[in-house]
Amino acid sequence: MYGALSDVEYTLTVTDTQTGAIKTYYNPAHNQAGAKDVQAFPWSGTSPAAYPIVDTGQTKFYNTSAEIQAPAPGQSFYGQDAQFLGHQPSHTLSSDGKTVSSAMQ
Repeated sequence: MYGALSDVEYTLTVTDTQTGAIKTYYNPAHNQAGAKDVQAFPWSGTSPAAYPIVDTGQTKFYNTSAEIQAPAPGQSFYGQDAQFLGHQPSHTLSSDGKTVSSAMQ
C-alpha cells in the first residue's frame, strides 16, 4: 500500500527483498493518489511464517466523514479495502453441529 498527500508527480519502486522482484508505480502531476496492490508480490510459500490474509468483507466506501460511492482510479479515496478482493473465508458446520471447519478460497 502506498499513499500521497500531495499532487506531485512521483515514481515509487518497491523491491521484494526475498525474491528480488521489482514493482514500479507512477503518479502523474496534479493527481492525488494512494492505493494497495495485494497481487504485486504473490506469496511463494517459501517462508514458514507467511500465510494468506483473509479478506475483511468490507463492501462500503468512505471519505473523511461519510459513506460515498466507489471512487474510480485516480480519484480521491480510491484504494479502499472494499475495492480489492482477498482470500474469501469459508466455514462449514459438521454433521453433528459441534465442529466448524475453516478454509480459504
